[in-house]
Amino acid sequence: MVVYRALFKAHVDGKLIEDIRRAVNKGLALGNESFKDEVEALYGRRVRQARMGRPVKGLICPHLSLILVKFLTQQQSSQQE
Repeated sequence: MVVYRALFKAHVDGKLIEDIRRAVNKGLALGNESFKDEVEALYGRRVRQARMGRPVKGLICPHLSLILVKFLTQQQSSQQE
């Protein structure tokens, strides 16, 4: 009981408490970048907050890239004739 009470005698910075709460609520690791790298390598899962929103699409959509490949193939074959 004495050891348990001793835990609360020390002052904990408010920023640290907020960081701990945020990490616990979101299921993320709290530590420096090398620690996070090590945890991600060990467990094979993300422990940092992901970017918000939808993933950014590529500059060329898949359908357009197929059309472009067909066009370039036709151009090359017509030049060889």
